[in-house]
Amino acid sequence: MFGEEAEPGHSKAECYDFEKLNKQLVWFAPKGELDDDSVAVLRTPDNLRTIFGSNADAKLISAGVSDSIVDATLELTPAAQRGFCRGRQLSLNVVDLDTYSRAFNICANRDLTEEHRDLPYRGNIFDIPAVMLYDFCNAFPTVLHEWMWLVLKTIKLPKDLYRVIKCLYRSIQAFSAGCGDGSFLFEVLGGVKTGCPLSSILFLLCVNPFIDLVILRCDQPKLSVTRICADDFGSALRSLSVLKIQASVFFLAARCAGLHLKPSKCVLIITICNLTEQFVGLIRAWLLVNVPEFADIIIASSGRFWGWHLGRQGAILSFAAPVKKFSNRIHEIVAGKAPATPSIIKYNQRGPTVLSYVSQFAVPPEEYNVESLAHWAVHSILRLPPNTFSRKLTNSIAFCSGINPLPILSYCSAVRYRFAASEAPYLIQLREDFFSFIGDNSPLIGLANIVPHGGMASPSILQCLHDTLCLKGYMSNVHEQIRLNPSHAWILNYPHSSLPVGNKGVQSSVLSILSGSEMCETSLAASIKGKLTITLGEDSVSAILFQEDWLPKIRASFAGTNSYLSMCWLKAIGGGWTTSVRMHESICLPCVFGCLDCFDEYKHYLICPILWQLAREALSLMETSFEIGHRLCLSEVNINKLRLLGYCHSLYHHIRRSQECYDSDGFVKDSCFIQRFAVESARAILPLISD
Repeated sequence: MFGEEAEPGHSKAECYDFEKLNKQLVWFAPKGELDDDSVAVLRTPDNLRTIFGSNADAKLISAGVSDSIVDATLELTPAAQRGFCRGRQLSLNVVDLDTYSRAFNICANRDLTEEHRDLPYRGNIFDIPAVMLYDFCNAFPTVLHEWMWLVLKTIKLPKDLYRVIKCLYRSIQAFSAGCGDGSFLFEVLGGVKTGCPLSSILFLLCVNPFIDLVILRCDQPKLSVTRICADDFGSALRSLSVLKIQASVFFLAARCAGLHLKPSKCVLIITICNLTEQFVGLIRAWLLVNVPEFADIIIASSGRFWGWHLGRQGAILSFAAPVKKFSNRIHEIVAGKAPATPSIIKYNQRGPTVLSYVSQFAVPPEEYNVESLAHWAVHSILRLPPNTFSRKLTNSIAFCSGINPLPILSYCSAVRYRFAASEAPYLIQLREDFFSFIGDNSPLIGLANIVPHGGMASPSILQCLHDTLCLKGYMSNVHEQIRLNPSHAWILNYPHSSLPVGNKGVQSSVLSILSGSEMCETSLAASIKGKLTITLGEDSVSAILFQEDWLPKIRASFAGTNSYLSMCWLKAIGGGWTTSVRMHESICLPCVFGCLDCFDEYKHYLICPILWQLAREALSLMETSFEIGHRLCLSEVNINKLRLLGYCHSLYHHIRRSQECYDSDGFVKDSCFIQRFAVESARAILPLISD
């Protein structure tokens, strides 16, 4: 099919249906996320991402060609390009640019000490160090085919493979997909076919010449440090004058390959001084004269590159979106009203994990207080009043729910350690290169082998990763855990030594070690008693005669019943009933069952005669003792006592949630109505507390 000659007496077009082979379905996917997307997803044409879908035959052929040339392509691709290159870590682009942007600031002739770094800049504009983030306008769909054929011929791709690729890019037609009707839209005359196994290889080959030019003219003379991921270019610049050289390279890319920059989305990051409106105007005036094609770029103190904000306040800005997404996902889980176990599983899958990418680079900033955020999240998911349990006890509820919530600080630290350990040799070398690069310009802090902030007033990513490897900061908690469990000592020599046999991976292993510092598994009984003392008062708890081995017996009884009952017990221990007193509501209700001179508070309901009589009648059970210790299954662990407690919990909250139990002013209706309603509700409650 892909040979040079067609069948005798026929042209290739007559023999082979390239239109059918290269038929493409096209989707226009929205870029980014907006707050209004929950209502309707709307985008302007310039904020759409074009995605093509090929048929299976074309993909199989492309995959075969890609597999045969991928190794050679990686050899040709500069080390600065980490996109589509197996074995190259994309996240290191962020580390490199953050590190060298600080290095160029330090090498500039400016005092970066705290009392001077915010003073106005008084040097030459063209000497200002910066970071430039370049954004192409739909790079993949706009690469010129003529450029692609020229590159393939220049690298002397074997003729057979060259002809195969030519055939795969012949007579391409795009048809609507998704919500479209499948009709013809347009012919594809340029670009690499996204969704095709060969597209990444072809794009790398097309963009490599321009990367080589940037490296040759800017990086090798140490005028800049450039890192690329596919079509995303980021370059730390020794001075703004380097923009003249890089602009000429991108001019060639536009003329030769059809790769056009989108100036309105390119960002020039200045961190060596405060950016005032007047100072931005001076920089823009210099650009207009010296690099007019960049006159309309964004000039800011920070910019987003691969999910991380480089520049000032980088960590605070980078964590903002993930923290917001975390809160949104918690609201979604709460709205699902699922039982405790599936809710916690979903929380572990969709909650802390949104912080995993940014947590590779930095400790969550104190401004977000993620530990308190996670504490609120678990309480909301379990429908508990705020601060019912301590943070450690909240993370240790697996004996009731079947699974513990992920301890968020331990999770973030484990993610960061996994990244730092996997790239340890590179990070150590980068640190040496950094101090060698700044040389005599290093401030005194460099004598302590600490990476200087470079005028950004925020810790260096490289320093944070180095501290993580050295078990500093939050990672220092491993020492206490090793003291408690010496089998964890392997981490002291990692990554120079291997993981213990049976460990699934570095991240999960470190998480299991650090989790102990956010949990109370080893002192669970004492923690529960401590919480019970807060709930009932010291006098009430001291009067309880705890059964011997009460906690192991309770855990054993939980194994033979459903998780709903065990969670009812846990909420009772913590006083986690949503009474009007506990929730500090504007209307403080009396006992909803009609007890005289009694308030709507949890301590009363433990001894409320009407509530417990309703439970006994519904379950056809008797109580051997009315003492609080017996009703909480502490003095005598018994499955029937647990069912009575679970019924009381369910009945009370069923009444509290039922609007028909309240009058128009928000007060509870008379006790006769409530008790009749309670009897009628038995059929709905009983299935919840069955064995």
